[in-house]
Amino acid sequence: MPSVPSVQRRFASAPRTSKLVLYAVLCMAGIAVMSTPVLAQKGPAAETPAPTPAPVDPDAISFAEGLQPIIERLSTNEDLDGAELFTLAGAQFLRGIELALQTRHRVGATEGFDFLPVLRLDLPPNPSPEPFSGAVIETIFFDLDTQMDVARATLARLDEDEAFTATIDLSSLWMDANADGIRQEAEQLLSIGAMAIGGRRALQALNDQPGALVIDFDFSDAAWLTAYTHMLSGTSDMVLAFAPATIIDQILGGGARLDAISNSDDPGFTGDDARWVDLITALIRVLEQQPDAELTQSARLHLLSMVGENRTFWQRVGAETDQAREWIPNDTQRSGLGIEFPSGTGSSWLAVLDDLEALLEGELLAPHWRLGWSESATHGVNLRTMLDTPQSFDVLGIVQGSGILYALEEGPVINSDSWDSFETLVGRQRGFFPFFLN
Repeated sequence: MPSVPSVQRRFASAPRTSKLVLYAVLCMAGIAVMSTPVLAQKGPAAETPAPTPAPVDPDAISFAEGLQPIIERLSTNEDLDGAELFTLAGAQFLRGIELALQTRHRVGATEGFDFLPVLRLDLPPNPSPEPFSGAVIETIFFDLDTQMDVARATLARLDEDEAFTATIDLSSLWMDANADGIRQEAEQLLSIGAMAIGGRRALQALNDQPGALVIDFDFSDAAWLTAYTHMLSGTSDMVLAFAPATIIDQILGGGARLDAISNSDDPGFTGDDARWVDLITALIRVLEQQPDAELTQSARLHLLSMVGENRTFWQRVGAETDQAREWIPNDTQRSGLGIEFPSGTGSSWLAVLDDLEALLEGELLAPHWRLGWSESATHGVNLRTMLDTPQSFDVLGIVQGSGILYALEEGPVINSDSWDSFETLVGRQRGFFPFFLN
């Protein structure tokens, strides 16, 4: 059976923006399958305690105490300044990811699934996992969405007339994935962050650059963080819209019964191959359910808000003239992380987001192979219709075409020009920058 990365490559030739819904549900079904006992204990072989790194900048904000203690300490103060509010919102945002990791670790779902940034990384093995059920999937995304709401509420308290600089030592940041309160090597920022956003090459040299993880966050970056919360909320809404728990339990329960009576000496279609069959079956069965229209509508609005906050971010950062340690620089600044941002990164990425917005608004249509690709097509699929008035996702019907007739319209069809230009600009980092820029 093909590997997850090879499946990803097969999707790469399709228009990227039309994969948003598919990614969300694939990750949902994938975690369920990857959580079974055969695959549960892959990942780092052991948990290695890690010392708290010595502060590079004594004035920088440290996260060494852990995310939840920071949240509890700052939340008790109603009179926070801009830097403290940004720090609190950042901790609340990361706490949502930490909760997802803790839930996965608790049930032994320690192997990463390579479709979404939050879920890509491998976790230390859990020698005594709790039983897995489909409800775990819904818990992960419900908790994640809840924390994104909390982080946005904190960011909304920022006063746009109050300039601030939150100098944060990112090397002090860690996520307590196994919830034991002890900082582990695999729980540090570089271990988690590089895997989560696919930026191993971009971030691999940071350990050798003293001070490279100290960043001067400011009001511009608040819009970037807000955009990211909307992206994760939109993803969570799409997963929860399909209420996957019952179907996942049925599929995995049936697979487990078959595995229990299979001939273990038969080298045939077993093991990981069987897990792929389970995954595909779970995916199709979940998609065949009628999704919750309120949640699919909410997902679309979150993605539109993500685009809007990105525009705000690039407008703000484009007006900056300082030379601080930037999280994401404009064309005249330098990255505080030492990452090379090609000139024109902002405008090129905004062009990609313009296409995404037009697709979500129904102003551009998604292509279908039976209707021709963008240069020749006169009809396409209205993604807004599919999300505002959703029907069950008949996978075979969608591939064949009859499953998209209700959303079929005449009009301009999206092309890949903006994405192709962005890929050409960023080169080999085309996998890293979309997740980093959001």
